Parts: sequence; C-alpha cells; structure tokens
Amino acid sequence: MEFKDHIYYAEFYTLLNEYRNAATREEQLIKHKLDSIVALYDGCGVEERQFADEIMLEFSRIIALLKNQHQKELLELTKKGLDGATDRYLSDDAGEKSPFEYDREILEAFYNYFKGDYPLLYHEIAEYGFESNEDRKGKVNLTIWDYCNRIKTFSYKYLYEIFPEEAVPSVIHGEYADDYETYENVVFTYENLEMIIAKIRTTDENGEPVKQRLNIRSALRKLNEFKRATESR
Repeated sequence: MEFKDHIYYAEFYTLLNEYRNAATREEQLIKHKLDSIVALYDGCGVEERQFADEIMLEFSRIIALLKNQHQKELLELTKKGLDGATDRYLSDDAGEKSPFEYDREILEAFYNYFKGDYPLLYHEIAEYGFESNEDRKGKVNLTIWDYCNRIKTFSYKYLYEIFPEEAVPSVIHGEYADDYETYENVVFTYENLEMIIAKIRTTDENGEPVKQRLNIRSALRKLNEFKRATESR
C-alpha cells in the first residue's frame, strides 16, 4: 500500500515508515493493522475523518506504550544477569566495580594503552598546536583517537537503543557538601560492554549494513580488548 498521497499525524506516519518492510511475524501483524487503519481512513467521508484521526493517534500511543514496556522488560532481564553481563548499577551482587569514575579516565587509559610509539598522551592532544596534518599524523595515533570518538558517539547517541534511559544513572562525585552528579555514559558503556557488543544494531530498517554503526562496533570491541587485558593483570 502506498502512503505518499496521504497526510497523517507525525506519530502515525513514523509508524508507517518503520513497519513498511516488516520482517518478523509481530512486525507483519502491526503492518497489517496499520494498513487496515489507512483503508478505514480512505473510506471515511470528511465528517468521519475526525474519528479516523482519533484511531490513528490511539494506535500510535498504544505502540509507544508497548515499546516502552519492552524496554522495561529488557531492564528487568538485565537485572537477572542475562547474557553473562555484570552491571554494578543494576545489580547489588554484580562483579567488581569499574576502576574508572569519569568518561575521560577511560578514554585516556584506552588511548594511552594502544597509542604505540606516538609521543603525545591523550590529554595532550586537544591543546597541542600542530603545525600541519602531517605533524598531527606523526604525533597522534589517529586510528585509536578515532576509536575514542566512536565510543563517545555510541555512549551519547546510541546507548539508549539498548538500555532505557532510566537504566543509566547519574554518578555522585565528591564527599558531603562537595558532592555533585554527572552522567558518565562511557563508564556505563564500559561496564556493560559484552551485552552492548552482542546487542548493538549495525543495519538500517531494510537490513542493510550501516558503515558508522559497524565502525562503532569495531571501536567497542577494541575497548573490550583493553578491558580484558587490563583486568586480567
């Protein structure tokens, strides 16, 4: 069924596009319901369109609620330790806490561990006055620097595709009157790497590989290599 000549509420139109190429049985069922609503809308007169609009909005709301419930169920499964993941935020009897408190600590340790013979440390790169691109290439391990940026991109752009937002807590720093809170998403990613690598989506809605997502997964695997190597010491 073609929808290009129709004008719908944004929420409903998003669903039409999302389930246009339904693959699983559940997705095909939702697509069938969407097609039925479109057919109902087409069969309505002008005065009846108001009721069809209400059906569209209600259906969109129900799907949103179901997706939210699915995320909550995923969180509950995480708490039970599925996939062998350990998460100190989600379980009281999880494994040892990460030695890192801030995102920058992980990125710095990761970069410095893999930088090789390049002279600059992670914290020196941002403020270093490079004379040219060639100068930068000679002083910075650009591959590992790029991995650091990919890890940050995942942690603040794609993390919530796997974990509901409420699963990523703020971290309390300091003591007593000096306490303050921040969201350290890279730390959370680091502590849940195995589950994330297993669940990260690397294709688009048509099942085609997405280069950025594949590159991000490669960076996360490299971070997991660092984690295994340093924690086994």
